[in-house]
Amino acid sequence: MKKFVINILSVLFLFFTAHLASCQSFGGQIIVGLNVSQIDGDDIGGFDKAGLLLGGAVTFPLSEKMQLQPEISYSQKGSRSRENEPFFIWKLNYIDIPITVNYIFKEKYIFQGGLGGNYLLAANFDSGFGFQDQSDLFSKVDFTAHLGVDFLVLENISLRLRWTNSLKNMAKEYYYFNKVLSFAVCYRMTGK
Repeated sequence: MKKFVINILSVLFLFFTAHLASCQSFGGQIIVGLNVSQIDGDDIGGFDKAGLLLGGAVTFPLSEKMQLQPEISYSQKGSRSRENEPFFIWKLNYIDIPITVNYIFKEKYIFQGGLGGNYLLAANFDSGFGFQDQSDLFSKVDFTAHLGVDFLVLENISLRLRWTNSLKNMAKEYYYFNKVLSFAVCYRMTGK
């Protein structure tokens, strides 16, 4: 089932981008970064869990200052205890598919906002005795909203700061919500 959903989402993403690409000019991005995250509801505060962020995006101009940007990325999220708390780590691995609207401000800043659907690949928990698969405790899809900003440091390189938050409970038995702060470097490619 997991492979089927990923294949369907990939085909829809490619179809959508190919259709838009045939209509107008576009650009692409390679995204590499770091997530710091927490799970609201686990009674531990703080963005103490670091994780990898790898992905790509296609950018379609809507006007001179506005863009539509579908993305797909591998994103590690979760939560971990601090030194003075009982030990535990949640490792949550997702395929994130956000759709973002960009507003270009003074050609150096790109303000972003949008919604996403994130597919859970794995959820592992360690309380000091090794990681165990706990994927059955979570919903397979996490719906999110995000806000961010890209700062162009070179013509083809930008630095990104993005805040992402779950819109609904992501767990089946508990009230858990992902909160993620992402720092990324984006390599921008221009199309036709």
